Amino acid sequence: MTLCACGSDETAQQETTENVTTEVITEATTETTTETTTKVTTEATTKATTKATTKATTKPTTKPTTEAPSSGYESEVLALVNAQRIKAGLSAVTLNSTLCECAMTRALEMAAVGDRTTGLSHTRPNGDSCFTVFSGKVSYTTCGENIAWFSYTSCTSNEVMEGWMDSEGHRENILNGNYKELGIARADGKDGTYWCQLFIG
Repeated sequence: MTLCACGSDETAQQETTENVTTEVITEATTETTTETTTKVTTEATTKATTKATTKATTKPTTKPTTEAPSSGYESEVLALVNAQRIKAGLSAVTLNSTLCECAMTRALEMAAVGDRTTGLSHTRPNGDSCFTVFSGKVSYTTCGENIAWFSYTSCTSNEVMEGWMDSEGHRENILNGNYKELGIARADGKDGTYWCQLFIG
């Protein structure tokens, strides 16, 4: 499992897990309009891979078109996200079809690389920030990305959400009260399944 999360108050910490044989890497990144970036890396051992990033901007917010989920996993992840948010006293997020398209672009980009060590990244294959996927499509004040990789294609919505909720940075994105809309996608690559959650507020 590889985890990447963001937050401006995070510090590096070492995690260990016994009797598990795969690698876990956690990276924390915060981006703002002043281009301040903080990175934290944590290594541990477990069986899935996840990353999260948050960015604040000064762009005006407009409400993109929202539609009902087009696949089962989108509905499942949305329900799991909202259950966690409601449990934390937050309002539910709505599924945004444009964000789902952006999330699919990101998932397909990572899957196309075919190697999670370089493909699972908040940096797009062309070197741009993951948030450039929004260009010309949505406006937002704040946004975040959670990404994950599983070595097997039969991974479930519950498994990916469990991984994200067990990671501080991913959980912070899911429970960020400023986020109002969500996009979800997954894509199978030659080395496993890549997941992406995009949030805007």
